[in-house]
Amino acid sequence: MTREIKRDNNLVMDQMTQPGLMDIHILGWVDGYLLGVALVLRSEGGRIAWSRLRAFFESPFVDALDRKIGEDKTTFLEAVL
Repeated sequence: MTREIKRDNNLVMDQMTQPGLMDIHILGWVDGYLLGVALVLRSEGGRIAWSRLRAFFESPFVDALDRKIGEDKTTFLEAVL
């Protein structure tokens, strides 16, 4: 059983490391992460917190997150409910 799992994991990793595929996977994860953070920061408390926290992050991340926040007005609670 363990050998089968290891073999399957290795196969998946080999497929993901094909040129371009890893980039697509990582970009998809990053976009999902940014969306999750943006949903929280769109709330009233999130806007207040983000104005203070943004100084702790590098400008490319801040810019990307600001773009994601500006794409929509939906908050986390609105998305969940």
